[in-house]
Amino acid sequence: MLGCDTPGQSLVVMLVAGLLAGGAGLAAGLGPVAVALLAGALALVGEVGAHVVRGDPQWRAAVASLR
Repeated sequence: MLGCDTPGQSLVVMLVAGLLAGGAGLAAGLGPVAVALLAGALALVGEVGAHVVRGDPQWRAAVASLR
């Protein structure tokens, strides 16, 4: 079974994504569903971006398995 080797990174990314999406939602008057979708999109981009920047072994293995 696959697991995340970077749970702290994931926690930080999720918290930041939630705060950014919540702030944007309040500023733009978005509904809860739109804020949740925005938070999910930001978390996905943030998580992938953090792995790319770090170039950690888990990320390299995942990329290699796609080739």
